[in-house]
Amino acid sequence: MVNLITGPKGTGKTQQMIELANEKVKTSNGNVVFIKKSHRNTTTLDFGVRAICMEDYPDILTMDEFIGFLYGMVAGNHDIDTIFIDSVLKQADISLNNISAFMTSLLQKILLISLSVWGLRKNPFPI
Repeated sequence: MVNLITGPKGTGKTQQMIELANEKVKTSNGNVVFIKKSHRNTTTLDFGVRAICMEDYPDILTMDEFIGFLYGMVAGNHDIDTIFIDSVLKQADISLNNISAFMTSLLQKILLISLSVWGLRKNPFPI
């Protein structure tokens, strides 16, 4: 499932997402990941939430590279249950023009990983 939290700058979207991540980590059987553009506001994240700051990965510049980063992260850790991405339009070159393509590609690849883990992959999506 994908939920988007939208609104004007300064309306508390990041804090709302942090609260959701903090609640999710209490009930999750897997790992919870919170991806941010910078190190700001990471101190309010629960210790159990894995914070990833994209400033630490300056070579990820395109949407495909960002999706590859997420793909690799999930492929390397099958215990990831939930991923929160803060300020998705500030990640790589993702914009309102290509957010639909980003979400479609991301969901297809994550589904392929899930199916591969369970040995069910029949290549339902062209990659």
